[in-house]
Amino acid sequence: MWWYRFYSFSFLFGKFLARRVIDPIARITNEVHRISASNLHNRLADTDGKDEISDLTKTFNDMLDRLETSFEIQANFINNASHELKTPITTIIAETEIMLLKERETEEYVTSLENINKQASKLGKLTESLLKLTQTGYDGTKQVLDEARIDEILLEVKASIDTLFPNNRVNIKLNSIPENEALLTIPCNIPLLELALNNIISNAVKYSDNDEVFVNLMVDDSRIKIVITDIGIGIPPEDVPYLYEPFFRGKIASKYNGYGLGLPLAMKIIRMHNGELQIQSETGKGTVVTITFEKSNRKPKK
Repeated sequence: MWWYRFYSFSFLFGKFLARRVIDPIARITNEVHRISASNLHNRLADTDGKDEISDLTKTFNDMLDRLETSFEIQANFINNASHELKTPITTIIAETEIMLLKERETEEYVTSLENINKQASKLGKLTESLLKLTQTGYDGTKQVLDEARIDEILLEVKASIDTLFPNNRVNIKLNSIPENEALLTIPCNIPLLELALNNIISNAVKYSDNDEVFVNLMVDDSRIKIVITDIGIGIPPEDVPYLYEPFFRGKIASKYNGYGLGLPLAMKIIRMHNGELQIQSETGKGTVVTITFEKSNRKPKK
């Protein structure tokens, strides 16, 4: 009968070990089932051990941290977008209702139509910016369809800014660019890359009250670098962490017209092109924006 006792002992011991392994996983499974979009703040109970279960718990809690942050940013974006879109729509509706209450003089109709046109233009620009922001959310490799010289893109942007700000003092320096065209060529979505550069340079013009803005293009065998320098109002240190958050506008910047979408959009477009955007600024002394495309990150056109 010894073999029967040995078998019984082995069975019970095996069952004990199995429960030691399965019970923590079952506990994690039950806790995960209770977490949804409405209670993302919940977390799995931490364990003090250094085994695989502890690693799994920590990994899952880290994922929940990222998800909760993402949901909060999305909710904040939707709330701000709704507010920004609602304001001009409400103004247009109110304006038309007032004008339809009774017959009015021609001058009153003209004034009202001018106001409606202003609000409609604001709504159109805001909608276009939101659509562009959404467009950059797709797979960047599918958006990068063209190849263009970066100096020619900058000149196109300058022509566009000359139309928007006829008296601008933007100075583009192309003196040190190489003769080798291959070093200047970058795989890109031309309209989007032009939009990103336009947004950044236009911000420099706007927030420097049309003072001098210097755009310096530097190209070598390893990278393309664009440095945009202004001597404008600068950015307070407390605003820097929120610069890429859609609709964010600092206290100083809020005195100027804008929606807080230009820089977040520019950042997404540049990242989509495997580039890097860096901002250095000091309040009252100006801002330096550096855009870098490393040669190793510039994928050739297929």
